[in-house]
Amino acid sequence: MTYDNNQGGNQQAFDKLLALTAKKMGMSPQMLKNKLESGQMNAMINKAAASDPALAKALSDPAAAQRLLRDPAAAKLISSFLKKN
Repeated sequence: MTYDNNQGGNQQAFDKLLALTAKKMGMSPQMLKNKLESGQMNAMINKAAASDPALAKALSDPAAAQRLLRDPAAAKLISSFLKKN
């Protein structure tokens, strides 16, 4: 996943989102960007979903995924999982 730098304000919004997400995950924005671009994040998510049917169902249903992402407990769990991998 790459992001087109020619989109001006969109790039700034993306950078802010990347920085906020990285901070919540306990890593640098560059590390998160590298993991996203290399597909490591997808592999970690797929691995977690394979071992948890509820997570797999939530990820296959966009509305359920949104609810999951808004849940502070789920965010903490995801963050701790990502730090381990």
